[in-house]
This record gives sequence, C-alpha cells and structure tokens, in this order.
Amino acid sequence: ITSDLVAARDEDGSRLTEEELTDTIFAILGAGSETTINFFDNAITALLSDPAQLELVRSGQATWDDVIDETLRVESPLAHLPLRYAVEDIELDGVTIPKGDPILVNYSAVGRDPRLHPDAPGSFDLTRADKEHLSFGFGPHYCLGVGVARLVARTGLSRLFARFPDLSLAVPREELQPLPTFIMNGHRTLPVRLTVPALVTTAS
Repeated sequence: ITSDLVAARDEDGSRLTEEELTDTIFAILGAGSETTINFFDNAITALLSDPAQLELVRSGQATWDDVIDETLRVESPLAHLPLRYAVEDIELDGVTIPKGDPILVNYSAVGRDPRLHPDAPGSFDLTRADKEHLSFGFGPHYCLGVGVARLVARTGLSRLFARFPDLSLAVPREELQPLPTFIMNGHRTLPVRLTVPALVTTAS
C-alpha cells in the first residue's frame, strides 16, 4: 500500500501531495496497530472473565469469528472519532446540526444500541444471532485492511489459547485501568498468568 501511495505521489505530483502521502501512511499505521492491540485486549478480557463463553469456542459451539464480531460489537477498539464537520444543516431525530458544527462520531454506540440489540446489548454473548457493529466502518469508509485484521485476530486468539490453555487474569477485571482517552477503547495493561502445559515424555 505504501509503495502504491508513493508511486501515486511521484507520477506527476497531482494525485497526492507530500502532506497527503505522510498523513495517509500515518493513518494506516495507526489504524492497523492500536486498534488491533485494543481488540486483543478486549477479546482476551471478555473470554477470561467468562469461562462459559470460552468453553463455547473450545467445544465448537462458537467460532473465533463469533468472538471477533461479538468483541467488536460490545467493545469497539475505536470508541469515538473526532472530528467531522457538517457541510450542510443536518436534521437528525428532531435535532438540527447546523452547517459547520463539529461532529463527534461514536462508533461504539451502535453495538450497544438496544433498538438493534434488545437482548442485553452490553453483555458479551457468543450465541447472539445479530452481532452488527461499525468497528470496521461503513460504505466508502469501510476498513481497507479488514481481511488482514480478521486473519490476524483469528490466528492470534486461536494460537494464544492453544499455547496457554490455562491463561487467566492476574487481577480482577474491575481493577483493569482504561486508557486515558475517549477515542480508543482498551486498558493501560492486561496482566495475565501464563501456564505452559508440561511436556509428556515416553520411555524408549
């Protein structure tokens, strides 16, 4: 992607300015790193906090894709995105957003909207039929790395829990400290205990 962006800038200079090039690369790097970190944080926290949900995956009653979408629904790694500005007056549910006013987009609200998810929208439930969310965006703003993101999430979670089947939280969930920002949704740290299964040897 970076090479293509550089080529677009270098062809005749009319497609991307230097500032647009660097800003776009920075946005892609940021979108693909911190969001992934927060996703793993939230998914691991949810599974370790509810062993019954983890058992659904281990028993084959739920998939890692279920974990991915339910995590993104209930704990979007990007909670808010500042700022957008109204290019014209916008009428929304009886409220007028005047042209030029700043708009703070709350991606995480959709996943917890009781009108979309009337059955305990704030709970983590892998058996939930509808896991609709906007964590990957929408329309022309849909995440260009969604395929890679899902592959990384599926591979990372499955291998982590296969390698450390007795993985557990090292502190109560209530003691986890949120990141000091309203933009990203994650924890400062996620202390866990790792227990490596003992190797089984046989006599020759």
